[in-house]
Amino acid sequence: MSLPIETQRLRLRPFVDDDLAVLHTTLFGEPVVMRYIDARPASRTIEETRPHLERILQHQRAHGFADWAACDRASGLFLGLCGIRLMEYRGPEIELSYLLGQAFWGRGYAAEAARAALEYGHDELRFAEITAIINPQNVASIRVAERCGMVYVGTSHHYGGEMLCYASTGRGGLETPSRET
Repeated sequence: MSLPIETQRLRLRPFVDDDLAVLHTTLFGEPVVMRYIDARPASRTIEETRPHLERILQHQRAHGFADWAACDRASGLFLGLCGIRLMEYRGPEIELSYLLGQAFWGRGYAAEAARAALEYGHDELRFAEITAIINPQNVASIRVAERCGMVYVGTSHHYGGEMLCYASTGRGGLETPSRET
């Protein structure tokens, strides 16, 4: 499996500079979507979203994996993001991330994308463990992690607060990614 990753309904592909507007309007500029995502409020302007996209692009260049654009496979419509990255962009732990626009909630897209990202992380990148960090109030995200076979392992302080930690252990061998740039 290589990028882009395709599932029955989705295509996960690396972000590009041209994704800024859709990233802002679908995710980072939407308060209801961002309410459980770390301590930051939603971006008010597209320029406030730009650093988020730049961080994703830099992570992909530096490590070969990152948050990816989750798109409808048939139409190409941007639905959200899903991927694996260094925990809080620093590591060394590996984190699963997923975030969909509100219009796409409740359709199973998040679990479908998350399963594909976990498979890629374990089988292709050979990460032994991938963790999901979830706000305790985000019941829908907890359900996604559980539907993907992730196991609750406790709480930890991340992204400015006490978060739930779920883990997926795969057949891979590496615990941390290459630090090459």
